[in-house]
Amino acid sequence: MAIISLPLMGKKYMEETKKLICHDCGKELAKGDEYVNYTQDEKNYLIKCRECYEKNAVIENFQPCDVYSRVVGFHTPIQRWNKAKSAEWKDRKTFKVEDSEDKDKPKDGGCC
Repeated sequence: MAIISLPLMGKKYMEETKKLICHDCGKELAKGDEYVNYTQDEKNYLIKCRECYEKNAVIENFQPCDVYSRVVGFHTPIQRWNKAKSAEWKDRKTFKVEDSEDKDKPKDGGCC
């Protein structure tokens, strides 16, 4: 795999996100920095800076997963949704509902 300098590859990605971040060290890459681009598809990029690539060229601690959500009565992977449903997903807020049993328990870690 060749080491690429920022202006040559990832230009479209940079325009969309305004930043490239190394998968391993989390460093934000600046224009002119060298990096390796592990492309999954047009939307998903994994980037390694030159230093991290030279230490270990393998992408570790990465596992893509499908996220399912219930929309209109059935569960579907969100990756298959149209733009409108995807926008709705981004606008959703999640809430944690306390269980009624948890309310009755002492907060100091006491018994029962």
